[in-house]
Parts: sequence; structure tokens; C-alpha cells
Amino acid sequence: ASGLSPATRAGAAPAVAAGSRQGAPRPAPAVGSRAVVAASTAARFAPSKTAAKLFDAAAGATVEIRETSGSWVRALFRDGSTGWLPSSSVETD
Repeated sequence: ASGLSPATRAGAAPAVAAGSRQGAPRPAPAVGSRAVVAASTAARFAPSKTAAKLFDAAAGATVEIRETSGSWVRALFRDGSTGWLPSSSVETD
């Protein structure tokens, strides 16, 4: 016996490989890129969950990424306001 399941020996991907990247953090969008707020979230003064909340960033808002710090992005909104958002809450166009 080879130690492989019949499905794996037949060329199917091992079950472990399916979805093994789930939960992996997405890379932050590039500085200067356009993005959309995917999920409503608090825009913060600094890149920290404990930083002061500036305003609520609505889902669907278009922003320009101005800076990144770890898993945070500083976003410029159409009205000229800026705030730090978790990078997981924005998607690039």
C-alpha cells in the first residue's frame, strides 16, 4: 500500500488541500489603488482597534488607499475625509 487514499492515487487532490488557504489574510491593497468598503466598519484615527472611532465607513463606499500599516489601510473617502480601516474590510476594484 502506498499510504494514499484511492482517490488521491487516482489523481484527485487530497482532501487536506481543499480549502487549506481559508482564513489566510489577504494582502493589503496597494497604496494609490482604488478600493471598495466591503463591510461596514469604523474608520479609526490610528491603525488599531482601540484607536478613536472617527466615523462609520459604509459598505460600498469607494476609497483610495493612501497608506498601509500591518493589517490596516488609511483610506481617503470621496468627501475628503480619511480614516484607518482593517484591510479585511476593503476589496480592490
